[in-house]
Amino acid sequence: MNDPIIVTTEGNTGIIELARPEKFNCLSLDVHERISAARSEFEANPDIRAILIRARGKHFAQAPIWWK
Repeated sequence: MNDPIIVTTEGNTGIIELARPEKFNCLSLDVHERISAARSEFEANPDIRAILIRARGKHFAQAPIWWK
């Protein structure tokens, strides 16, 4: 299984990319925790000035049933 998110930087921008288009980039608990961890790392880095969240595929994100 591939990582559900890909974390990179471009210049002073931290990028979090949802990378499960076959699952409509579903926001599972694991994905939520990984996004939170990546955000914390970016916030601790004084060189990062912005954080961009994007997704692969046609769907940005699909909330799971338990999210309601």
